[in-house]
Amino acid sequence: MLSKFHRIKRKLKRCSFALGLAILLVIPASAVVNHGKILRELLAQRNFPAFENYANGMVKDKSGRPALWLANRELIPNYSEAVFSFEELIKDTSTMKTGVLHTNINLLVSGERIIYYAIWQRKDGVLRDTINDIYLCRDTFVDWPQYDSLKIKFKLWMGGEFRHTDLFNYNYVFGKLCGNGMTPPGFNAMEQMVQERDKNGLLAWLRSANTEKQLYAIDGLLQLHNMGMKESEDERRVMLFICNKKGSVRVCQGCVYSTPKITVVANDYKRKLKRL
Repeated sequence: MLSKFHRIKRKLKRCSFALGLAILLVIPASAVVNHGKILRELLAQRNFPAFENYANGMVKDKSGRPALWLANRELIPNYSEAVFSFEELIKDTSTMKTGVLHTNINLLVSGERIIYYAIWQRKDGVLRDTINDIYLCRDTFVDWPQYDSLKIKFKLWMGGEFRHTDLFNYNYVFGKLCGNGMTPPGFNAMEQMVQERDKNGLLAWLRSANTEKQLYAIDGLLQLHNMGMKESEDERRVMLFICNKKGSVRVCQGCVYSTPKITVVANDYKRKLKRL
């Protein structure tokens, strides 16, 4: 039979264990990081390296909600396009119901300076606020002098008009077969232009601001080259620039979607261009 001292000691141990468990349950809840708030503060500073560094930390942290770069790539020298996507758990304080907030942050960068951003969001679960997974624009910023400068420099470098609709465009993915044996729309359109020998159409894609369209255009123009329709020196310059661009491209191979480096995907095109 346990002495009074031992019974008290056992009770104290149970209390200590319960207290420790309570602390373990409370600390994570109070230590949840508000990534959305921090990212907004970084956006306000217009410092892209600081934003990129914090976002990369979110991507590497596998303990939290999913976060990834949908795009982070060069447009022309000294200018880039980026899309950062992440999820957060949210709670409606009036109903105490929880849901998931999906956020995409679209960015244009000049050097290390953010010259444009737009925050797009949608809610899932019981707090769903849109239909058909439509994102709503919650906030935007434009440094108009820098944005206008980008438009001018883009036309001088690429030889085509800078269209905002070519940016942050998820309608195009580079590949021949996506999903269950289906050909992506971009591939079908490129093949049609090749069949019709529509070089002007392919050049419009080549000189656009959309990397996926640019790579399709290079594929099509190389096919036209083999048909006897040669490219000009400036066209070849633009093609080689695209093959060497920094950053990633959206690619599909069957059911696998990925974002490899542009230089990796375009390596075969680059070799062919150097042999021309």
